[in-house]
Amino acid sequence: GLLQSPIYYVSKALHDAELRYPPMEKITFALVFAAQKLRPYFQEHSITVRTSYPLLQILHRPDTSGRMVKWAIELGQFDIHYQPRTAIKAQALSDFIAEFTPAITVHRDNQPWALYIDGSSTANRAGVGIVLADPENRLFCHSVKFLFPATNNEAEYEALLSGLNLAESMNVRHLKVFSDSQLLVNQINGSYKVKEPRLTPYLSLAKRKLSKFSADLEHIPRTLNVRADALSRLASSTGMESAEYVQIGQQEQPSTALFEVAAIDPVTPQKPPTWMDPIIHYLETGALPPDPKEARALQIRAARYTLDNRT
Repeated sequence: GLLQSPIYYVSKALHDAELRYPPMEKITFALVFAAQKLRPYFQEHSITVRTSYPLLQILHRPDTSGRMVKWAIELGQFDIHYQPRTAIKAQALSDFIAEFTPAITVHRDNQPWALYIDGSSTANRAGVGIVLADPENRLFCHSVKFLFPATNNEAEYEALLSGLNLAESMNVRHLKVFSDSQLLVNQINGSYKVKEPRLTPYLSLAKRKLSKFSADLEHIPRTLNVRADALSRLASSTGMESAEYVQIGQQEQPSTALFEVAAIDPVTPQKPPTWMDPIIHYLETGALPPDPKEARALQIRAARYTLDNRT
């Protein structure tokens, strides 16, 4: 009988920071995007990548750092083989897709973006939903599942911090933030005092993040926050893995963990060494241990973090 060979293709228009990726990072990003969209096939089969670029060598160089390390870890879970690309007829198709994928027009005026946030916590899971809308009402939806326990109030703060991180990554500077948590809005605006000690570092970190934007924070009824509410419930439910229409992620530890460890203590002039010291030193200076294995391990650990004014 005849053998059927289905062909799948994915496409994505680069925008904002993605447009400034070096050429090799754009190529790697394309492979990561394909692996995310075609994940079941990557998990079940050996994948042959035909490319004229030395992706294998670049992904496994000891001096690879930043987002390339994270992408190398993500691709490392699949059985991927790289082969030199030869002339193929299908190249016309990929050239056509690359040429005619519509570009996203980035607006750099002073019109504010709208950020809708919501956190959800159940007995077993917690997560956040984020909807970021540009001035033309194009939506960027994210759902993040926590791998750590969190109260409802902590989840609301995590939603705000995740939303601000997303906006910052897209070079947004003017924001209108909407939340259905009256406690969150009034604590940040100063109308309510923080009575839960665990929320104090969240409040400090949230104010610090908000200071980077020209932002207004407004309380809205839950009925007007439907999308973010649904995404947060998706993240805290057991059926999260089956959803493919939003950007889904996981968060291993609270946002305040690094903030608390790296913060400078004005009372104690000398702090005892912590496990974060090598990571902070590497992020500040780029210096690596002389041992290649230790250097690689440090790069992998540091890929999860970023320094924000040395915290």
